[in-house]
Amino acid sequence: MPAHLAVAAAAVVLMAGCTSGAAGGGEGIAAGGVAATSPAAHSPTPSPTLKGYDPPTKFSQGRFSKPLPENTRAADVLLDGTTYYIADNHGLEADVLYGHDMVGIANSTHSGNLHSPPVLAQVGDRRVVLTAVRMVIEGQGTSVDRTGVELVALSTSKGSDSWTVPIDLPQDYTSISSLTVLGVRGTTAVVAGADADHGLVWAVDLAAKKVLWTQKGFTGAQLTDDQVVGLVSPEYTKHRVSALKIVDGSTAWTADQTYDLLDTTLTPAGPNRVAIQGRSFVGFKSSAWMLDSTTGKQIFDFSGGSTPFGCAYDERSVTVCADKDIAFAFDTASGKTLWRLPDDAKTRFAPRVSTAWHGVVYGTTSRGPVALDAVTGQDLPSPPTLAPLLVNNYMSIGSPDTDGTALSVYPAVG
Repeated sequence: MPAHLAVAAAAVVLMAGCTSGAAGGGEGIAAGGVAATSPAAHSPTPSPTLKGYDPPTKFSQGRFSKPLPENTRAADVLLDGTTYYIADNHGLEADVLYGHDMVGIANSTHSGNLHSPPVLAQVGDRRVVLTAVRMVIEGQGTSVDRTGVELVALSTSKGSDSWTVPIDLPQDYTSISSLTVLGVRGTTAVVAGADADHGLVWAVDLAAKKVLWTQKGFTGAQLTDDQVVGLVSPEYTKHRVSALKIVDGSTAWTADQTYDLLDTTLTPAGPNRVAIQGRSFVGFKSSAWMLDSTTGKQIFDFSGGSTPFGCAYDERSVTVCADKDIAFAFDTASGKTLWRLPDDAKTRFAPRVSTAWHGVVYGTTSRGPVALDAVTGQDLPSPPTLAPLLVNNYMSIGSPDTDGTALSVYPAVG
């Protein structure tokens, strides 16, 4: 996936059921077009009058903007009103937009070397941000070091309210290279991990702070109602979409279709939608299908791109997918294709899409940032001042260089 797009490998699902992202390296459309918009803590530092824009297209690059820590990826950040949360290998940090003061922190009990994108969830009467951290637990005496996973939680309403839940990592999974908190149902969080060959999922009771069940050989992708949807791969190149019951990890259903693909991924593409992609054995061409994640049935084929697509849900009604040469959008409810670029008449080309949010598709061309109407695909008359990788009413995460590096926080001003 081209580096001009933000991170989306193992997508993040918020409590609202929206696509928010993805774990892994800097590739794919930013899942963080998905960001909660409820205001959280406010900065004690004097600031301009807070004003939200729905959606914003102008972002200040002046004194109220601030660079993010070095090596921070778009997938490491969650926007929640005027507070932004940063996940790293140590846990979570909460900062406020104006003043950029730290208002909350939650640390894992041991140093980490991998973490998941942060996720916002409702747990009972509390809103919390979650991340999972892969840790190295030092041995004592003659004991060797061991690898473990810990779920780290930070309350949005009380910065000092944080806790962790230890998660046992099976010895044959110590090489996991991705972690994703898929979301929360009730008080149960579902965490997915994967390496190059196989995946596993855990269900974690946040109230009791314990693991309810673990399922090996299952690559989790999305929560749908009371199920976790993912892939089972009995053979290296044979994959089937399946669902587990969140309550006990038992199989709810397995789709009939078998996908014979290399480098197969299953990622969220809006409510009750997942995209399965890989390379076929015939010519090693990119193959991709949109599926109904409540049944596993195919909705439509969107193969033909030069690289795997990344998809972003705009949190209203449209999912936008793109690679480096193609961009298209479909109605999330009906599956109807709304537009595609380049167009048939070859009068327009596809922008490099960065994200989509509340009816707007953000991206860049050689001429600079652009914004498209998510429903029609037409250019908006006033281009944005930058192409955000994450955005909400109050701010964006992006880079004026459009290369997805050296990210900063920019207040929305129009």
